[in-house]
Amino acid sequence: MPAQSILSSDPIAALATPPGQSALGIVRMSGDGVWTLAAHACGHKSIPESWAPRTAQVVTIRDSDGDVLDEGVLLPWKGPHSSTGEDLVEFIGHGSPAALTLVLERFLALGARPAKPGEFTRRGFINGKLTLDQAESVASLIDAKTGAAARSSLRVLMGGLKTQLQMIEESLQDALGLVELELDFAEEEIPIFNRDRFVADVAELLDQLERLSQHARASKYLRNGIHVVIAGETNAGKSTLFNQWLGQERAIVSATPGTTRDYLDAAVDWNGIPVRLVDTAGLRLTEEAIEKEGIRRAQALLEQADVLLWLVSPPDFVLPDERYVTDERLLLIRNKADVGVLTPETLSAKVTAAISATTGDGLDDLQARIVQRLMGGTNYEESLGLEQRHARHLNEAAEALGRSSTLASANASEELIAVEIRAALDALSEITGRIAGDDVLNRIFGRFCIGK
Repeated sequence: MPAQSILSSDPIAALATPPGQSALGIVRMSGDGVWTLAAHACGHKSIPESWAPRTAQVVTIRDSDGDVLDEGVLLPWKGPHSSTGEDLVEFIGHGSPAALTLVLERFLALGARPAKPGEFTRRGFINGKLTLDQAESVASLIDAKTGAAARSSLRVLMGGLKTQLQMIEESLQDALGLVELELDFAEEEIPIFNRDRFVADVAELLDQLERLSQHARASKYLRNGIHVVIAGETNAGKSTLFNQWLGQERAIVSATPGTTRDYLDAAVDWNGIPVRLVDTAGLRLTEEAIEKEGIRRAQALLEQADVLLWLVSPPDFVLPDERYVTDERLLLIRNKADVGVLTPETLSAKVTAAISATTGDGLDDLQARIVQRLMGGTNYEESLGLEQRHARHLNEAAEALGRSSTLASANASEELIAVEIRAALDALSEITGRIAGDDVLNRIFGRFCIGK
C-alpha cells in the first residue's frame, strides 16, 4: 500500500464528458451508497431487483418533484470490480450541457459531493486497480495529439512498464536476499553471495534501465512534438523545403534574396509524431530594417530548436557560425543536389544528407534520420509513453546499481552493497507508487480533468 492518506469512500459525482454539445454525455458517481443514490434519482425508494452489476438499465432521472430531467442508460458497477474499486454508476444521457448539469445537480442534491480533479483515477490507484505509472498514462492518453502518442500511453496503461519494472525488482530482491543471507551467516564463512555473478547481473539490469530511459526520451517528443528549425543563407532553399514538407505553397519562394522577412511555422505529422516546422529568414549582413528584425528573430529561434537543419547549396555552400558548427542539434543538409554541382571535399564529410527541396528527393530519408536521432534508437511504434518523472527515478535506480556494482568489485562490505540495492528498489517503487507521498500524488492527479 502506498505511503499516503487513504481517501474516504464518500460518494463523488462529476461530468465525465467535456463541455459542449454532443450526441451523448456521461455523469459518473463512485463511492459508498451510489447505487441507492442513483435509484432515488430514478424515482425508486430502493434499488430495483433488476439492477445487476455491469448490466445496462434504461432509466429516467427525475427531480425531487418527480419531473423528468433526462432519459438514458444507467450502467452500475459493484466494487471492487470497477475502475475505482468502489461501487460505481455511470449515467449515459443526451449530450446537452444543460441536461447533464441537471442530472449532476440531482446526484449532488441526493448526497454526492463534487469530485476533485483526477479523484476517480486516484481512488482506483488507492484501491489497487492500477499502479501510479498506469494512472499517469490515463492523463497522457487523454492529452495525446497523435495516434503514436496515444498508443505509447496505452501500452503503459496496459501494464507494459509495470511488467518490466517487476522483472527488474524481482532480480534486485533476489540479489538483496543473497546479500542479507551472507550477512546472517558471516561467522560461519559459508559463501552465498557471488560478487562476480552480481556484477554481471547488474550490468544486464543497467542495460534494461537504459532502454527504459530511451523510451522516456522518445516520449518527450511523442508527447510535445519535435521542434525543427530550417536555417541557412538566403536562397539556400529553406522556404522551398518548408513548402515541400507542408505539401502546399505556404512560404513565398523567389530568386530575390531576403524574400522571407519573418519566420513561418506550421504543425505537421510525421507518421504519428507531431512536428513544429519553422522556416526562418536567410542569415546575412543587411542594413534593411525589416529584414534585420527577421534575422534577429531567426537567431532566437535557433536557440529553441530540437533539431537545427542548416541548408547549404551551390555556389557558395555557406556554413553556419562557429557557435553552431559543434552544436549537437545541428544537421548540415546539402540542398539542390539535383543541379549537378559537386560538393566541396572540405564539406562532404560534414554533410548529413543531400536533398533536393524542389523535387523532394531525399526528404523521406532526412525525415527518418531526424526521428532516429531524437528517438535514440527507440522504435516509436513500440515505445512506452514514459513521463519525465519516470526518467528521473530510472536514473536514480541506475546510479544506485552502479554504486553497488563498484562496491562489489572493490570487495566492500555486504552492508554497503545492500544499502545501494535498497536505494535502487526505492527509486523503482517511486515510479509504481508503492512509496509515493501525498505531495507526489497531489501533483500527479492535479493535472487530471474533473470526472476522470
